[in-house]
Amino acid sequence: MIYNFLKILIRVTLKVFFSKKVIHNKQNIPTDGPLIIVANHPGTFLDPLIIAVSLNRKVHFLAKGDMFKNGITKWIFKQFNMIPVFRAQDDASKMGQNKQTFVKCFEHLEKNGVILIFPEGLSITEKKLKPIKTGAARIALGAEERNDFLLGVKVLPIGINYENPHQFRKDVFVNIGEAIEVLKFKETFHTSDKEASRELTSAIKASLSNLIIDIDDKKQEVLSDAIYNLLKSQILMENPSLESNKLEDFNYQKNISEAVAYFAKHQKQRFNSIYYRVRNYSQALASLNIKDKVLAEKENPRPLFIRVLVTFLKLTLGLPIFIYGFIHNYLPFVTSPFLTKKINQEDQYQGPITMVIGMFLYLILYAIFTVCMYFFTQNWIITVLYLASLPISGMLAYWYSQNISNLSNKWKYISLFYKRNNVVSKLVLERKALIQEIEKGREEFLSLKEVNL
Repeated sequence: MIYNFLKILIRVTLKVFFSKKVIHNKQNIPTDGPLIIVANHPGTFLDPLIIAVSLNRKVHFLAKGDMFKNGITKWIFKQFNMIPVFRAQDDASKMGQNKQTFVKCFEHLEKNGVILIFPEGLSITEKKLKPIKTGAARIALGAEERNDFLLGVKVLPIGINYENPHQFRKDVFVNIGEAIEVLKFKETFHTSDKEASRELTSAIKASLSNLIIDIDDKKQEVLSDAIYNLLKSQILMENPSLESNKLEDFNYQKNISEAVAYFAKHQKQRFNSIYYRVRNYSQALASLNIKDKVLAEKENPRPLFIRVLVTFLKLTLGLPIFIYGFIHNYLPFVTSPFLTKKINQEDQYQGPITMVIGMFLYLILYAIFTVCMYFFTQNWIITVLYLASLPISGMLAYWYSQNISNLSNKWKYISLFYKRNNVVSKLVLERKALIQEIEKGREEFLSLKEVNL
């Protein structure tokens, strides 16, 4: 009962926390039978929450044992059916307890249960698939061995792609692959259980790599992100569907990362030239304190000036709503990250812990406001309408603050255009030249890719 209640609560919270949460190929999820889900792990315990609310089936999780030390997270993990698994690098003395963990997994699969495993074994926020451990394969094969390969265990790969898991109102794209039937490895297992484990692990790795943006090198990741951000505003003007079509957006990013990896390997001089030009361009924008998006909107600031006036008018009319939303939502919004830093200092836990703490703080504060409103009005209709207005006004207040930030950037650009016209004009020209060079390289790579296929 607690699991189902928390699942509903987390589902609503995720809808608020993420701007867009898109699940691709949901039809690939088996509706029954024993299932092991394997996923990449860039967002710590945000990852299992996303997968849990994306499935209609009850999910048990394997999580590293040292995450159960903190009282708050330990309680949350237990409610979400998390099973501790121990690693040598954390505490070698507890490794013996993993035998019990494996047995629990076997028994759960024998009841047609679902188990989620993160086979990378650690969580780091980067666009890279870390080395895959054999644990998931050993559990899948071990469960089948106990049942003479008649159990029907399937392994379902899921790729989680965040825009940024530590920032509010960013996107997440959940990419579901095709289920792998463990029965296919029966013959190999009877010859060599270790070889069967290696083959199944390799199949898991290949599938996960296709489901995420997988970049081996940090320098390549930096350049891939910079190129994508540089092109995105330009692309949206030509292809607005990219904003709403997360699959198309994912494929576009993957093509960019593959092209960058190709040039880094085969045309290193060209790769370095683009890398330093993009870096210098970004540094120039930072020194002027303006965003690339502003330069992409219009080279001529006059239409931009009109849009600034229209935005200013909207913000003026929306000020009373902003004040209402600010009063009712500001306290938990700023308290959540503060408490998160007190609980855990590690960067990779900041976003997920902030989201969970914020969820409970908002529930408590909204409950207090609602009780007070009913106490003063003694009217349920007014109280319910008031309660409904709290989250809505909070989102509108956030939208308002984002528009103030955008307005500020546009105003800075207009001021710079008139005060330092030569500098801005050079940046606009460099931006054009960079886009042309990048698009040329991307077209070359796609042509080569087509030939090789």
